[in-house]
Amino acid sequence: MESPDEIQDAGMLSAVSMKLEDTLRGVERLRAAAGVVGQATFSQLCREMNLPGDCLDDIPDRRTLRQLIEALEREAGATPLRQNGNGHRSAPANQTGPRRGDELGSARADLVREAQRVGKLRNMKVSDVIDRAAKGAFRFGELRRLTADSLAAVTAARDVLRQVTQ
Repeated sequence: MESPDEIQDAGMLSAVSMKLEDTLRGVERLRAAAGVVGQATFSQLCREMNLPGDCLDDIPDRRTLRQLIEALEREAGATPLRQNGNGHRSAPANQTGPRRGDELGSARADLVREAQRVGKLRNMKVSDVIDRAAKGAFRFGELRRLTADSLAAVTAARDVLRQVTQ
């Protein structure tokens, strides 16, 4: 089949639609994580996974996309956060505070993670969520080039997103 219009079965059409939406969210996560770690690290991970290149067309399937996203997010320091008893998100119990040099990277990873969560809730692109939360202090496209001087702005944007629910 060349077109969704050719799919007669409603169940099949729904399954295809869900897979396309999942792939779109994956591509947004990929772009967000690549923006945090930078092009050189992204290219290196693509080489390590034996991909022919470092563009979307070089990712053969959804499974490989997921593996690449997970590797990028690990590289970005985006470890999963758990919910504590107060409904707030916190770092895993066995994790110590970030070293001074890692503070900006951790803040960026936290910001991207929160933007992904809010993006899913509000059906928005991660880049748009970050641009709104930053309130003009920086833009998503500048995220990987920010310096330690921007730590307060990144943290403030992250805190804005943490308060977003439903």
